[in-house]
Amino acid sequence: MKVKVSLAIMLAVVFGSAVLCPRAFCEEKKMGDEVKSALKDLKSQDVNARINAAAKLGERQNRDPRALPDLLNALKDDNAIVRQNAADTIGNFRDKSATGPLVEALKKETDNSVKVSIIVALNYVKDKECIVPLVEIFQKEKTENIRINIIQLFGSFRAEQAVQELIKSLGKDKSSRIRAGSARALGFIASPLAVKPLIKALEDTDETVVMNAIEALGTAGDRSAAESIKPLLGSKNARLKCIAAAALGKLGSADGFAVALGEAGNADPKVRVAAIEALGNMGKSDEAVIKAIAKALEDTDRSVVRVAETARINLGIIPEQVAPQEQPQKEQKIQPAVKEKKQGR
Repeated sequence: MKVKVSLAIMLAVVFGSAVLCPRAFCEEKKMGDEVKSALKDLKSQDVNARINAAAKLGERQNRDPRALPDLLNALKDDNAIVRQNAADTIGNFRDKSATGPLVEALKKETDNSVKVSIIVALNYVKDKECIVPLVEIFQKEKTENIRINIIQLFGSFRAEQAVQELIKSLGKDKSSRIRAGSARALGFIASPLAVKPLIKALEDTDETVVMNAIEALGTAGDRSAAESIKPLLGSKNARLKCIAAAALGKLGSADGFAVALGEAGNADPKVRVAAIEALGNMGKSDEAVIKAIAKALEDTDRSVVRVAETARINLGIIPEQVAPQEQPQKEQKIQPAVKEKKQGR
């Protein structure tokens, strides 16, 4: 009995320490030969060796936390591809200790491809400490694609600290892509401060900006926005008016019901997705809705099928109600056998 108890205690100590200090536990393990080789190549004079080493260390079997300091140092490499691969690999580590060095590298970086990789890495690391410095970087950044990537990160992080900057971009930026991205990010953040600017954005000349603003208002949940959205049910753009119907459904209004039901069979799958989503938001499950959802569940487009299944669940429609109906088989008439005529000799 004493032997069993002692063994249990020993195992608890060993594995308990691994849980409490995974880095320390990892350091007790022998570093793999591939990792050792890659770390050596990361300091090589051969640029191709450094490029390959930075990428190799990001492969699942080679992700050793002990490689992180060398990878962070590789963000200062003279070669942009080395820096890009290093940033990609660092992101795969998801180690929050990398946040500060990544932000500092982004501030100094001049290559746009590397900048994107650093921003993506920060998105993987998921450390909100990067938001405030990223707002400052965003204010100074001139390249549209980099700004869009930062906006996407703000939305992904639900970054309240970025709301004012996003509102500013939504209302004043010359790029419709920036305005559209800002509207989308504000939808994810769902800040009450963004409601009025998003309502103003419904007047934007770009339809993508308008659609993203509608969706953001629906997500924000402020019912005072419903009256501003309702006129858009008359849009010539079928997808836009279905998105308006879906947002109104979230805000407790069924004013877009007829629009959504009428467009549920539209030839464009994006319109069908918006229409079925709208029906799912409105709480009605009459025969016409059940029929529309049943048809959508058999759609050839997977996005339509997914949103239809969500709508079915939201409306409390049981699977049997939307199951394909088997057609009764017709009885086949048995034809009498035809006697063969005897051939004459």
